Amino acid sequence: MRTQSLDTSPAFERVYISRIRTFSPARKFQSVRSWTQSITSANLSTTHGAPNERPEQERAMQFVAREYGSELATVFRNEVERRPDWTLQTPDLLAALLPLLDSFEHLGVCSLPIGSLACSIYGLPRAVQDVDVLADLRQEQLPFLFKHFSNHYLFDPDAVSLAMRQRTFFSLLHISRLIKIDIFLPSTAFKASMLQHGQAVPLIEGRVSLWMASAEDLTLMLLRWYRQNGKNTDDQWNDVLGLLKVQAPILDLSYLCQQAKTLQVADLCTQALIDAGIWEQEPS
Repeated sequence: MRTQSLDTSPAFERVYISRIRTFSPARKFQSVRSWTQSITSANLSTTHGAPNERPEQERAMQFVAREYGSELATVFRNEVERRPDWTLQTPDLLAALLPLLDSFEHLGVCSLPIGSLACSIYGLPRAVQDVDVLADLRQEQLPFLFKHFSNHYLFDPDAVSLAMRQRTFFSLLHISRLIKIDIFLPSTAFKASMLQHGQAVPLIEGRVSLWMASAEDLTLMLLRWYRQNGKNTDDQWNDVLGLLKVQAPILDLSYLCQQAKTLQVADLCTQALIDAGIWEQEPS
């Protein structure tokens, strides 16, 4: 078994994985929420340059430039200057997501968290800087979304419309929490099937259960992303391994391996199962 960290022994990691398996999805989400808040707050405190009359705005602008790029930082600065009542709020993951979830719920949009947030719920919890969501949006829903998103998020309406036509993705930045959300459209049959096979998970206390992709489908999506990114991202590979290790007792390996062949990631799936300690070697 390949451990998540070079300085962690397999024996210690097995104990840790066993402990993680006892955590509820809601407890995992609360951990992700807490760590994200702590790390993002620490990153926000890292500023350069002389103090000015609006230090909060300057800290936020520097953070956006450092984490999301200078182009978005310029748009962010212009938007903040247009809002005299703008304030920097605690980078709370839940607060950043709720306007999106409420809008999708109102419209009946089928959506699933994917990426690092979903990996943290199924696998090993960690901080997330941005959130990936797969959502089956329709063109006629955009006017409602534009109206409701504008109160909470920074976004480019033209980029959203283009993403809808091309079935790609678009980004939202929570204007005061500074958490980015990437909305992916179901551009392939596999992504559409992920939405159809979603399952309800009690993630947020006080709300109806949130729909999430199955652990197997999420693994397959991550393997496809890993291949597309050139197979050189250790964090992505560790996300896959963490998910497989925690979910190992209940994984549908038959489905996982069959779909991996169909999606042309069978070699990566095999290696991941070996690295996760589920297989000792490739089956003959």
